[in-house]
Amino acid sequence: MSRKRNFEEQEIGILLSTYKKNFEILNAKFGNAITNKKKKQKWEELANAVNSVRKQNRTVDEIKHKWKDLLSRAKKDFSNRRHPKTGGGPKPTEGPYTDIVLDIIGEASPVLIGISSGGESALQDAKSDDDSNLTNDTNVDNVNQTGSYAVEVSTEPNSTEFTIKD
Repeated sequence: MSRKRNFEEQEIGILLSTYKKNFEILNAKFGNAITNKKKKQKWEELANAVNSVRKQNRTVDEIKHKWKDLLSRAKKDFSNRRHPKTGGGPKPTEGPYTDIVLDIIGEASPVLIGISSGGESALQDAKSDDDSNLTNDTNVDNVNQTGSYAVEVSTEPNSTEFTIKD
């Protein structure tokens, strides 16, 4: 079996525009409103749209892989923008679709900057000599003392609760 041709600009353009139209469904968590079946249907629609441009008969998996490649490159370019390399040498080049992908996912996306609270990122390192200095009113980011503790931050909106674990 021979290798398929690289994605052409038109195919990538259709992939990006169709993905943007279906962004909410393709990125939503599963639940009552969004099911696996609905997501599969949207990916199939996306593949059909890409295949309508060129008769490559690309599979859903190939389309997903291309999206992941575009997203990965955009994340790398975004990181290079936020943390430019110092020293000599040429400036790193960005992918041709980076700005479009960043526009689709949003530059404030947890995909790019992480999750500020909740889940695994709720565990943060804080330093304290005296546990009594930490109250529910203490901002964990501003604790600057000695000692090392894991801090679990509440995921409830507007909550300042957290638990210190030795």
